[in-house]
Amino acid sequence: MKNLKNPFQDTRSENAKRLLREADCFKLLFKLLFCAIILSACTKNNPLETSLEETSAKQKAQTSSACTTGCWIGTVNHSNKELELYSWYAMDWNVSGARTWNWKPTTARGYTSTQVSKWGNPNDFKIREVPSWGGNFVAAIGNGGLVTIINYSTGNKRWAVTVGSASVDNIHGVELLPNGNIAVAASTGGYVRLYASSGGATTYASYALAHGHAVLWDPGQNRLWALGGNKLVKLSVGTASTPALTVDATYTLPTSGGHAIGAKYGNINELYVSSGSKVYIFNKTTTAFTEAPGLINRVGVKAISNQPDGVVVLTRPDAIKTPVPSDPATVETAYNTSYVDYYTAAGAYIRSGHRVGASYYKGFVYNTNYQ
Repeated sequence: MKNLKNPFQDTRSENAKRLLREADCFKLLFKLLFCAIILSACTKNNPLETSLEETSAKQKAQTSSACTTGCWIGTVNHSNKELELYSWYAMDWNVSGARTWNWKPTTARGYTSTQVSKWGNPNDFKIREVPSWGGNFVAAIGNGGLVTIINYSTGNKRWAVTVGSASVDNIHGVELLPNGNIAVAASTGGYVRLYASSGGATTYASYALAHGHAVLWDPGQNRLWALGGNKLVKLSVGTASTPALTVDATYTLPTSGGHAIGAKYGNINELYVSSGSKVYIFNKTTTAFTEAPGLINRVGVKAISNQPDGVVVLTRPDAIKTPVPSDPATVETAYNTSYVDYYTAAGAYIRSGHRVGASYYKGFVYNTNYQ
């Protein structure tokens, strides 16, 4: 007798087949969704594809501690008299969101009208953590004679003092020590001063350094580096309440016109040091000055440092570049630039951060780490 198919069994079989087909579709959709998620994650890991909003959020978190990647770029802009921060990932500094922070002293921020008038052109600033104060603070100087410490989170004055003027002192470099004392270097005044700002005082220790241009704290050696003329000096600093500046060692640059000391992040035994005509890598152990590689070794470098991944950030005046770039600096053109230049660690040019109308005296990696 011929076997007859149970119609109910056939229906169940067809349903089973349909369910299997639907399950396969769900599996395919799941795979596609998973691939899309992975692709998106990969895209976001590309710094050039990361949105400014995302990177700003990340970097705001980073400024609460040491920056480990893609640190903001700090500039002192003589066109608007402001300290500025720009996103490392911004390809065009003219677009909204590229500039992440800007500051200058105002009476609303706790400064007297006299202190505001002594700001002049900003020449340098640093962000540092002061553990006893419970956060990050900015040390800043204007060449009109204002030396100040700013609460980074509020923008308000923590401490301030005024000195001389641009023609008498011309303060060029600043550093904030971990204990809250602030150091400055003055080119025309020919000195390094260390103020007892940790306790709110305006008293200071002083060291004579002709053409003083830069200062940088060394947490490994517990010493202050200072640069002026053809001299790189290592100074001991006394205590927080009783600052003192005593020479530990003096090193002579191969060329004159010392201008910048830059942190070489990733190697605490080395520093970038620029003269008027060269950029050197200074080895703290051997005390040798070696010329920096490739196009990093330039004439007239006003500031130099590097990202944690090795990309070098430097500035030099537009007027000495060949050819002079389009949209150059328009204020104090002999000293300023509207371009902050990026190079590989080997000295190959990558690109520049640029803002039309800007006149940057310095552009550098903004990092709470000293070195």
